[in-house]
Amino acid sequence: MFKVLIFSCWFFTFSLNLFADPQWSRPHTISTLGASVPNVEIDSSGNAVAIWREFTSEKTKIQAARFTKGKWSKLINLSVFKGQYSIVPQIAVNNNGHAVAVWNEYVKNSTIIKAATMTDKGVWSKPVILTQFTPQNLHENFTYESIFDPTLSVALSPSGYAVAAWTIYSDPKNLLEASTLQFGGEWSEPVTIAVKEKRSFSGGCVNVVVDSSNNAAVIWDKFSFVESDENSILVSTLQYGGNWSEALSFLSGYGPQVVFDSLGNLIALWNKCTDGDCYMYTSTFSFRGNWSEPTIFSKSKNARIGQLVFDQEGNALAVWEVLDEEVPNEKIHIESSYRPFGGDWSEPLTISGKNELSTEPKAAFDFHGNAIVTWDDIRNTEKRGEKDVESVVLTCSRAANGTWSEPVTLSARNQYSFSPRIAVSPEGISTIVWSNKTFTVIQAAESK
Repeated sequence: MFKVLIFSCWFFTFSLNLFADPQWSRPHTISTLGASVPNVEIDSSGNAVAIWREFTSEKTKIQAARFTKGKWSKLINLSVFKGQYSIVPQIAVNNNGHAVAVWNEYVKNSTIIKAATMTDKGVWSKPVILTQFTPQNLHENFTYESIFDPTLSVALSPSGYAVAAWTIYSDPKNLLEASTLQFGGEWSEPVTIAVKEKRSFSGGCVNVVVDSSNNAAVIWDKFSFVESDENSILVSTLQYGGNWSEALSFLSGYGPQVVFDSLGNLIALWNKCTDGDCYMYTSTFSFRGNWSEPTIFSKSKNARIGQLVFDQEGNALAVWEVLDEEVPNEKIHIESSYRPFGGDWSEPLTISGKNELSTEPKAAFDFHGNAIVTWDDIRNTEKRGEKDVESVVLTCSRAANGTWSEPVTLSARNQYSFSPRIAVSPEGISTIVWSNKTFTVIQAAESK
């Protein structure tokens, strides 16, 4: 699943110089053993909040830690439950330092969606249950993983208006539910978003966003049980104070995400494959109109898994993976394209090495249009004279003037570090977290 980070800041000269070629701390461990799949967000003061899950032989923990005043806090257990089934926990932080986390728990054949909030002082609330369901009469095309492991997403506006959305199994199909919260209040009763199509489908990637006016949107993909049907993308919008619109199925593809630009328009990004050729597409939606004609901005035929981010001026940056045409399972590189506000997408630029297996690119802007990108590289190596495989986390930056820095390796060599996530504060302070499979811990590095 993919997250979008959009921020604002101060001090033009200082931020630009800092961000053009940031210096990074050494990697350090912020979790105990058994931790994986982290996420991170950051506020306007550079305080970061990371969240992850920890498995032991008998229980699962949802844990969080806060980076403030140059150091990470002690771990906080947001939830502890028996069993080993929970997906990647999600977190949203606004510039005021408020945070909202959502996750799922699988307990006694039921899936429970829970949420907790954090004040700007770092104090977490007790978790609350948003919904709970026990699937019955499982359809033959569903797997238990898709039922008990729902995809979910959360977003938080500057004023503290939170929106969470998740898939839920209801025979014979997966539905999408959503709930809202005004910070300091209580979560609303979950609402099932209406879908015109009556055929059974499985909800895939879910991405929710909310803008500064508290308008929201959620986008997700649909997989039909009818082989002749294409995978399609659905979107629903929520104007503040109103009701969710009926889901509109308007595009074919998968892996969608959506962001708000500086004018309040929705920009969607997704992947589509036709006859073996895969491209990244984008389209624009106004609350007052319709979706624009989809545009291909990736040139390579084997593009997949991307992310789209905007700065506060409306400039956009997209990053995605490209599989090598000759050895797609052995070589994957990262490409990027930039679009100035009101302009056209630039020619794709390769920002990683072409002889590696580079995956999971993530990006974020600061207030002035400087950007940071991170990804992981899987490499063949030798350890004690024997062939081995390592995975390292890398990063590079794009200054507002368009200059890219050389990639820098953040994680230790001869280990397996992967799935990095990034957050950038308005002043350009960056935090990157990742999973270290070698030691089953979460590690982090911060820009100095």
